[in-house]
Amino acid sequence: MRGVSAKSLHSVLRRASESTSANAPTTEIAHELFEAVRVIDSSNQLVRLLSDPGRDEDLKADVVRRLFGGRVSEAALEVLLEASRCTWSEQNHLLEGIEFAGVSLVLDEARGRGAAHTVEEELFQVARLVEDTPELSEAFDSKRDDISTRVGIIERLLSGKVDEATVAIAAQAVSFEPSAKVPARLLGFANFASAERDRRSGVVTSAVELTPEQQERLTRILSARYGGELSLNYEIDPSVIGGLRITIGDDLYDATIFGRVRDARERISA
Repeated sequence: MRGVSAKSLHSVLRRASESTSANAPTTEIAHELFEAVRVIDSSNQLVRLLSDPGRDEDLKADVVRRLFGGRVSEAALEVLLEASRCTWSEQNHLLEGIEFAGVSLVLDEARGRGAAHTVEEELFQVARLVEDTPELSEAFDSKRDDISTRVGIIERLLSGKVDEATVAIAAQAVSFEPSAKVPARLLGFANFASAERDRRSGVVTSAVELTPEQQERLTRILSARYGGELSLNYEIDPSVIGGLRITIGDDLYDATIFGRVRDARERISA
């Protein structure tokens, strides 16, 4: 996703991270979101309504509450409401946003066990396996409308051989949007997992070493901004004059004196 949809996806992912609680394990919330995707996708009218930026937000929120209130956890409902409030450049981006929120929660659970990187690598491997095995591709293609059979195939193939989070994400890859090839879906989730890893880590560069208290405060501020715990690496670079330079994923925050002077020059010349 790019542009407005990318910003909306970030909002939905942040809401998913903020909405988790001890009373509703992340994997359960994820499965509720996956099921919600299937429910919404079953009605073209519903997809159009919830993804239409011209529709009243209160109307869309009311539809979401009537459909899912009492049927999913409050955490999952908050994510669905956030998705309905966001603006999407394409209808299917609404569904993808909800789905990626579910995947991010599965990855969060794996991250808590120290297995997120393993899941990422396994998804790439499973994508290649399905793509390179004609029998598997044919089996999925021949059961395009039989979701339970497709899920059964992937679970028999993977259960006990890869991480349980990999199985859960792969099962979602075969249970939605049958028009898309399974390897492409798996690869999309693997790339998302890779992007999530980059988004959850960053580098803070300063001229002098920050105190443990400063590091803790900065980590807390940035984690709140990005809607989840960040892993920050701290580097010392004497050429950084005043302030900090922070890189998180594709985001760069240059709060050094040099950076401020450069920004001022750009504004003057604009």
